[in-house]
Amino acid sequence: MDFRLTDDQRALREGLRSFCEGRVPLERLRELEQATALDRAFQAELAEMGVFSLRLPEADGGVGLGNADAALVFAELGRRLVPGPLAWTHLAAGLVDGAADGRAIVGGVDAHAKFRALGPLGGTLDRYRDLFRLLTTHVLVRERTAPAILEALREGRSYVAFEGLAAVDRFEASREADGVRLRAPREARLVLVCAGVVAGEALAAEALLPAPANTDRCHAEAWLGDRLWIVTSRL
Repeated sequence: MDFRLTDDQRALREGLRSFCEGRVPLERLRELEQATALDRAFQAELAEMGVFSLRLPEADGGVGLGNADAALVFAELGRRLVPGPLAWTHLAAGLVDGAADGRAIVGGVDAHAKFRALGPLGGTLDRYRDLFRLLTTHVLVRERTAPAILEALREGRSYVAFEGLAAVDRFEASREADGVRLRAPREARLVLVCAGVVAGEALAAEALLPAPANTDRCHAEAWLGDRLWIVTSRL
C-alpha cells in the first residue's frame, strides 16, 4: 500500500494552507477567538472551499473526496488553530440541512468525555483508544436510518455502557402504565433515579420499577456490585 500523497492531495493541502495563511493570520485568529458570535461570513468561505462537504458524494452536491483527504484538510485547519465547530459541521453534512454549505453550524458534545472520571474503571482515561475500548454510547432507534438516529439523539434516547466491566448488546428502558420497565443483558442492580432520588430498584435482568407520572427528570442505571455499568439519558 502506498501511503505517499498524490499530486491532488498535495495541491489540496497547499491550497488550504495558503487560504489559512491569508485569511487567518495571528491577528485575525485573536479576533475570531475573542468574538462573542461565530463569523458566518468566514464559515461561508470555508463552505465554499468544500471543507464541510468534502466527503459528501458529488451526486449530493459534495466534493466527493475521502477520509485521507479530510485528514489533510483538518490537519491544516488545526495547524492554523482555526476556531469553530468545524468537525461537527463536516460530519453532519448530508444529515443536517444546511451543514454542507455552511448555512447551519453544527456543534456537539462528546458523551464519552462526560463519564471519564466517574470512577468504576479506576480513574480517568486520557487516551481515546482506551476510552473507546471500555466505554460505548448506544442510541435507541426504531430503525437504522440517519433520520431515526438524529431523532433519537435530539430526544435523548441513548445510554452509555462501561463495557470494560461486561459486554452490553442491549439495554431497554420503556415507560408503562405501572412504571418503567428495565431490561439488561444480565442480572444487575437496576435502579430508576428521578430528580436525584432513587424511585425504585431491583436485582434482576428485567424489572418493572415504580415511577412518578412525569418521568422527564428520570434516568435508569444498572450496577454490577458497587460499580456503575450502564447509565441512560433522561427518559
